[in-house]
Amino acid sequence: MRNKNLMTFLVSILLLLSIEGVIAGNKVLFYESKVSGNYKIETDYSQFREELEKNGYDVDKIEVELSRDVLKTRNPDVLVIPNLGRDLTPDEMTALFGFIMEDGKGLFLCGATPSVNKLTIPLGMTVDEHILEDESNKIRDMSSGKLIEDETIFYIELPMERSGVVKTLTQGVSKLYFFGGNGIYVFGNAMAVVTGGKDTNSPKSLRFPKGTYPPIAAYARVGKGSVFLLSDPDMLSNKNLDSSKYRHDNMKFAINVVDWLSTPFPGEMTEDEFEIIVKTLQKKNKELNRTIINLRRDNEDLLTRINKLESEKMSLQQDIENLKKGRVGILGIWLEYQTLAILLLAFVIFIAIAVFIQKTKKEKKMGKRGELGYEFEEGSGKKSEFGPGIREEDVEERLKEFEEISE
Repeated sequence: MRNKNLMTFLVSILLLLSIEGVIAGNKVLFYESKVSGNYKIETDYSQFREELEKNGYDVDKIEVELSRDVLKTRNPDVLVIPNLGRDLTPDEMTALFGFIMEDGKGLFLCGATPSVNKLTIPLGMTVDEHILEDESNKIRDMSSGKLIEDETIFYIELPMERSGVVKTLTQGVSKLYFFGGNGIYVFGNAMAVVTGGKDTNSPKSLRFPKGTYPPIAAYARVGKGSVFLLSDPDMLSNKNLDSSKYRHDNMKFAINVVDWLSTPFPGEMTEDEFEIIVKTLQKKNKELNRTIINLRRDNEDLLTRINKLESEKMSLQQDIENLKKGRVGILGIWLEYQTLAILLLAFVIFIAIAVFIQKTKKEKKMGKRGELGYEFEEGSGKKSEFGPGIREEDVEERLKEFEEISE
């Protein structure tokens, strides 16, 4: 009865949340001080950053050593550590556990490296040292139509039936592409979220032979907060998010994870079925608010397009009016037909005179009768206002012919 009344109360609060209240202010901070490779928000994770921002998150990075003061000052809802290349110091470990357990924040570990184990083993998650393979679920490169023969690159089909945390984290996700990573051994209070198929295995590992369905993503509740571990950092790198080559739900899955980690657990309740339902409702409310914001953005885009079309419509109407008035448009300038005819006539006359002068010079040089019917009179001594060797009668006759052609 107590749970039912509390559930009703919480649902009422959720319904009264402001439209943008849940999303506004959510911050994601990337820790890039000890990253191995280019998994940074300015390089290989730039599309991941852009997608987070498009979904309402403020995204930033730090490149200094973690501490309680740094985390409290930056105050992120989710801290992302991509492909940790070096061990965290004891002070950094202490700061992280305080951030998660006391502050109730979320930690997203992208990349199962050996350095991660020192952080995850106390949480019930151990990264296996060997790479996973799968000979059955090969990925097809859509741009070339060819299967990728590398068995460390494969797809994972998620089961239709899901429940609890797994259902929330994989909402809208049906297929993930895996681009080379390790299996995760899950024990204690940790929970596997996504596992490989029946043929997924580590040939060099005794822990994950075929048929063991090795986890590639796992989750653990730590005090008031949460930790999520994804073994393959390349699942979210730019080169593997190319929709012309691959068809997967990797980015949707990552956004689900950040949504989940940024949603605090209510009160001091244990992680039982009721708590999962409440957290799921909070996440759904966040997604609903985000949908509303996206619709508003789309509406603004539509208004912009409408204004542009209205402007084009007015321009077309003006063109129609000019055509009705007998005007001709040339290079954006509307001219009356008579004006255009005069300009064309002047142009033709100009060309004719230019041709005439050119041919005159040529015939004079060659010393013979030209195509226009007048002849050069070398050394005749007869002078003309059109130049030596050109008869006035020929010029007048040619001009009359050009005037008749122009009319």
